[in-house]
Amino acid sequence: LQVNRMRSKLEKNLGSITEMTRLPGAIFVVDIRRENIAVKEAQKLNIPIFAMVDTNSDPRKVDFIIPSNDDASKSIDKIISLITDAISEGLSERKIEKESEAKEEIETNEETQGEDLAKEEEIKTKEEIQGEDLSEVKEEIKTKEETQGEDLAKEEEEEEEEEIDVKKEIKKKKKATGQIKLKEEIKQKKKTKVKKEASKEIKVKVKAKSSQKKTTKK
Repeated sequence: LQVNRMRSKLEKNLGSITEMTRLPGAIFVVDIRRENIAVKEAQKLNIPIFAMVDTNSDPRKVDFIIPSNDDASKSIDKIISLITDAISEGLSERKIEKESEAKEEIETNEETQGEDLAKEEEIKTKEEIQGEDLSEVKEEIKTKEETQGEDLAKEEEEEEEEEIDVKKEIKKKKKATGQIKLKEEIKQKKKTKVKKEASKEIKVKVKAKSSQKKTTKK
């Protein structure tokens, strides 16, 4: 029985601490002389203190003072009821603020999504326009390449014709030079023949003269 009584007392006084996941934002104390250990711990951890301060207590230890009688049960009930009402109002306002913030976030997300969709549509339209421009540019390039190809073909044909004309002229020149060479060779041959015939005639004359001299000597 004593152990059960001790356990129930500890659960009553300290059971709420087991559900805490972080340090409290503030503490409320009824009698700071009796709960001096809690006040000291709050001061070390820089936790704000709300407390009922009587005339026999030091108000310098408390951040937010409530001047009241901390021995009378009626005053304690009255102040605690007011504090709990204020806390519930604050929690409700906090919920409303969180809901409004959530709604604003949802609206902003929807707006951003709408803006993103608009941007995507703009990007798509720009891509389509760019695709059309690219197709036009490609067509222009193709036409230019075709015209350039035709021009190149014409230039090649003209060059081939020029080469043919040059070859013809070269052939004509070669023929003319060949004819000139033949004529010169013929002239030279004629000259050589004439020289040979002249030399033969001279030799014959020389022989005839020598034969006449021999006959006259005899």
